[in-house]
Parts: sequence; C-alpha cells; structure tokens
Amino acid sequence: MSVEGAGLLICPDNPLHQALDLGGIECEIPDAGVRERIDAIVFQELVYGCLEETAGSYFREMIGALGARGCDAVILGCTETPLLITEADSPLPVIDSTRTPARAAIRDATRIA
Repeated sequence: MSVEGAGLLICPDNPLHQALDLGGIECEIPDAGVRERIDAIVFQELVYGCLEETAGSYFREMIGALGARGCDAVILGCTETPLLITEADSPLPVIDSTRTPARAAIRDATRIA
C-alpha cells in the first residue's frame, strides 16, 4: 500500500499499554482479578453481542473504584467496552479509544479538504 501524496494517515490501535510511558500520563491499572473479569466480559459476552446489565453494573462499579483511587477519567481501551459504558452512565469521564481517534481524523481531514 502506498501513502505517497496522502494528506492524512491514521492507524487507530488499542494496545494502549504500549504507549502509556510516551505521553507521561499518570495511570492506574486495575488489579489482576479485575482485569480477568473484564477479559471474561469482553471475550465471553461482548464479542457475541451479549450485553448483560450485570456486566454494565460491574464496569460502573470498577470505574467508581478507580475514581476513589484518584483517577480523573477512564480510557475505554477495548473496542467493545463502549457497548456497556457511555459518558452518560459512567462515574468518571470516559475516553473512548474507538471514537476519539475517529473524531480526530475527521476533524483533521476536514481541515485538509
């Protein structure tokens, strides 16, 4: 694939943990048990289109706990998690790793056009 002459190139990617040190953003990562539960919800429910209220409740509780630990916002770093949590129902502001880069690309593309 050639990008010669392209005015904009975007490659959204969710392995966010690989770049956390580059931005200097202080972060809190949920403990292993919470991460295991998140993985189970994503890979046993969300990828199959199963949106259980218990999963949404768990995410809201977990995000609230991160707020209690001093977090100002939460990154939804998986493409499926916005199916459960939105800005409207999250205890903390959310950064959606799917929509945020898409909006930035649209913004930048419309400036170029």
